[in-house]
Amino acid sequence: WEAIFDLPNKKYADLTWDIVTVNGPVFNALDQYTWDGLSEASVVLVPYEDRRSAIRARLRGTGTVTKEMLKNVVESFTNGEVEVIEDNEHYAITIKFVSNVGIPANYEDAKRAVLEIIPAHIGVEFTNEYSMWQDVGKTTWGNLASYPWTDVKGGMWNA
Repeated sequence: WEAIFDLPNKKYADLTWDIVTVNGPVFNALDQYTWDGLSEASVVLVPYEDRRSAIRARLRGTGTVTKEMLKNVVESFTNGEVEVIEDNEHYAITIKFVSNVGIPANYEDAKRAVLEIIPAHIGVEFTNEYSMWQDVGKTTWGNLASYPWTDVKGGMWNA
């Protein structure tokens, strides 16, 4: 309880689901609810941030599947902006990661969550932006020296 809620003691252990769902600020900070109510108790070795993302996605991913709901679910995993593009004629959607370059954190979990909630007859495609070496070639190595190599490879630099 203390680690998930980041509370100093268990005096808040009485927090009920009604309080969590009714209070917007509490719900938005709910990244830390327990796994028990979400039947995910077997994943105790997952880091807290990943657990919080999964909890947010599970809570947002109930009900009728809409573009907005899919967007909320994927964004809760990746902490980035996505665009959901419908192709009704072909019974397909494309989920485009627009604020991340490269593969975002928790990408596989986000895919898994989408495939769980999307109707089976709808095709899903995920697209990502990538940095090309010619993008890096527009700057100097000196400009990139202050960035870790993983940021340069992932396109997370503004040199």
